[in-house]
Amino acid sequence: ACSSLARTDDGALLLGYADGTLRRLHGGTVNTFGAAEGLSAGPVTALLQHKDLLLVAGEAGLAARFGNGRFLPVRTDMAGVLEGITGMVADANGLLWLNGSRGLVRLQVATLRSALRNDQAIAPRLFDAVDGMPGIALQSGPIPTAVLAADGLLWLATNQGLAWLDTRQSHINTMAPGVRIGDVLYGSTQAPLQEGLRLPAGTTQLQIDYVALSLARPERNRYRYRLSGVDDAWQEAGASTRAYYTNLAPGHYRFEVEAANEDGIWSSTPASRSFHIAPTFLQTAWFKLLCVCVVMAALALAVRVRSRQLAALFRARLQERNGERERIARDLHDTLLQGSQGLILRLHAISQSAQTPEPVRTQLESAMLLAERNLAEGRERVNALRDAPFAGRDLASALADVHAEYAGQGTNPLRLTMEGTPPPLQAEAAEEVFLIGREAIRNALRHAQASAIEVELSYGARCFLLHVRDDGVGIANDNAGGGHWGMQGMRERAQRLGAELQLWTRPGLGTEVALSVPARRLYHRRPPRWRWPWSRTSHD
Repeated sequence: ACSSLARTDDGALLLGYADGTLRRLHGGTVNTFGAAEGLSAGPVTALLQHKDLLLVAGEAGLAARFGNGRFLPVRTDMAGVLEGITGMVADANGLLWLNGSRGLVRLQVATLRSALRNDQAIAPRLFDAVDGMPGIALQSGPIPTAVLAADGLLWLATNQGLAWLDTRQSHINTMAPGVRIGDVLYGSTQAPLQEGLRLPAGTTQLQIDYVALSLARPERNRYRYRLSGVDDAWQEAGASTRAYYTNLAPGHYRFEVEAANEDGIWSSTPASRSFHIAPTFLQTAWFKLLCVCVVMAALALAVRVRSRQLAALFRARLQERNGERERIARDLHDTLLQGSQGLILRLHAISQSAQTPEPVRTQLESAMLLAERNLAEGRERVNALRDAPFAGRDLASALADVHAEYAGQGTNPLRLTMEGTPPPLQAEAAEEVFLIGREAIRNALRHAQASAIEVELSYGARCFLLHVRDDGVGIANDNAGGGHWGMQGMRERAQRLGAELQLWTRPGLGTEVALSVPARRLYHRRPPRWRWPWSRTSHD
């Protein structure tokens, strides 16, 4: 047998059963609805068809269906308020009245539709003994316990008799409740949450109490709150009068709370309090800055250690290269140069022999002169390989020694000028500069027929300048780029340095070689004004 009966506007008959199923009879057609269609309200106790909305009440709750869709459970923020409903009616004002085991429940149809579409819980209005409701709805029999009369009176059958309610009156409390924020609990300390309260460092958990200033039905009040910097939107708290927060960071916060009365009228202005959580030392900006400084110092130390390793590797390779140069120079001296010297001596002995004809002697002496020139040139090359010509000296004295070595005493006087204080120089770059200057001086002495040579060194802040001038015969245009003047080798060295090499010359008016080297390619990096305690003074 069915447990509930109802008729729809189109004449169909609805039958609810104790097994939780629903049947619809219309024109000889029977449609059955159960768990497969989403109906899970328990044994059916009441039925209502309102336009396209079908409501099925059961011992386990309330289910609703739009048109030909599936049944959806109706959820509320009041536990058990929709259980045991045995009577349901809809009035002309768009309100649903449900007579159940907790009392009379009022819902707005529009609110119910919106909540079902968005899968949200609704806040119903409950009328119980405090409102004058005598008892609860009868829970036996298939006859509905709620009937709406034509005059707007709602008649209710309860376990304590018959009750009625005039649905034409609003029965709505339009006065919004005020809200008061109470104490805040942090750690084991509880204190009033006053405006601008400063909480101790290390506070991460809070409990904030609040209450609505509505004593008529305090258990029906609803609350929502938010904490700036933590909550992006209002947090629905239901009837709870406490807010809990964990894992709070130090900073400024503002707590706001709103309340609604039993009819869902919310307070217009939220109650608010601001407070501040002090940071611990590990959370301060100073500590973060200290961490950044430590990381920077560690990186600087790593760069310094790596630079020293690279410098040591460079020195080792340089020593290896110098050792190889000395070995080659030694082998050339012991074999080629000594052999050539011996050959010259033998040729000299032959030329001095009485048996040697005069024409042959003349040819031998010419060949010996050429051999001695080549031997001298070879000796220069060997000397350049054997020792680092610039090691242990400054540029000015090294270039002056070059002039003294090749010019001889009292000839081709040298005028050497220097501007600025010589800073520490990078050994390899300084040697390249020296070799360029030496080549320019040697060319002036050997080929320019100069009566005077001028060398100028300028140690500028941005670059180093070297000028070598002579008043000789100059260079012909076809020889300015290379030839015996060695310009090609000088340009190659300048290119390796990242320097700029220029040549000015005119036949009969002398020659000037100008070299410009960026400071960063030649000067050692200036040491810092302060050093780490573990650093040591060194010039790599």
